[in-house]
Amino acid sequence: MGNELETGKKDNLHTIRFSSVLPIIKMKKVSLYANIDYSCYIIRNQPNNESALFQEDTHNYYNGGFTGAYYTSLFHRPLILSTIVSVDAWEKGWGKLQAKMAAMTVLKQSERTKFSVGFFGMSLYHSVPIFPVIAFWYRFSNPIWSLDLTPPSQMYLRYQMKFHRVSIGTTMGTDNFMLEHHLSAPHQSVISPKL
Repeated sequence: MGNELETGKKDNLHTIRFSSVLPIIKMKKVSLYANIDYSCYIIRNQPNNESALFQEDTHNYYNGGFTGAYYTSLFHRPLILSTIVSVDAWEKGWGKLQAKMAAMTVLKQSERTKFSVGFFGMSLYHSVPIFPVIAFWYRFSNPIWSLDLTPPSQMYLRYQMKFHRVSIGTTMGTDNFMLEHHLSAPHQSVISPKL
């Protein structure tokens, strides 16, 4: 990994995404959810593009797994330990098994404010496998409005209805993308991202 395979330009790239989370176990101290994500990448090449990797217009990416959380306390403060185990795939085969772990504790909590700190780690991340996380939540004087910040990854203004919630904001993440690289040898290798 880390070697440049080729260079080229894309006319445009559109992504369609779908995700769902299904509760399996929800208890006072333990919860378990199943999750599935689907992304469809629609690529339009420039007319003079000679890309060997992007000859097809559409690529599908799948990710599914389980999320578990354990709720306890540390120094009389709430502590949440969570783990995500998932596997990804694309239309031509399986990708990689990966795990993500987080530990978050609440430093300050009131009726309208919550401030949390913790750590987040990923099994396939090469440079910095564990990094700190800061989360801030604030409810305005009108209780249907709230602010949810986890810098730098996400910032949301939320509007709470009776049974649903509408959010507007921004999130920063990575695209997991699978490519099939044809080698000079008769076999093929699947190139997948290492986050």
